[in-house]
Amino acid sequence: MQTQPELQHEQLVNQVRATHHQLEQQIEYLNKIDYLVMIFFNTAVNAESFYNTLSSLGANCVQFHSALSGLDKEENLRSFASGEIPIMVCTDSASRGLDLPAVRVVVQAEFALNVVQHLHRIDRTSLTRCQLVRNVSYQILLHPLHMSLPLWILY
Repeated sequence: MQTQPELQHEQLVNQVRATHHQLEQQIEYLNKIDYLVMIFFNTAVNAESFYNTLSSLGANCVQFHSALSGLDKEENLRSFASGEIPIMVCTDSASRGLDLPAVRVVVQAEFALNVVQHLHRIDRTSLTRCQLVRNVSYQILLHPLHMSLPLWILY
């Protein structure tokens, strides 16, 4: 017969295994999407941290923010715009002046600091004049990563 600490340990191990399996399924789902997704953060530090988490889990994504070199940003933008890599983790530096007509989902992982930033972010999708994916679930995109950030999914 197992003691209480042994039972608790076994339950924790089983819970971690189940979460890991769910996470693998979510990353597999993200790697199969056939549309472009931009995930916005307010700072390069937060964007890079989230990018590192996603990519370490095997998600096919790029990052775009001020802390990257011009060459890295250019290469990442080319991969994203071509559809080769469907997820871009970025800051507001990606919200203006980029021609990205295939973007269908904008996720604000951190809410924009002002209305102008907000409008530029959602403009990424409104410029496409295509049917937009609505009501993308926080649970589908990010829940398994246990992010403590509030998410607002925009059309």
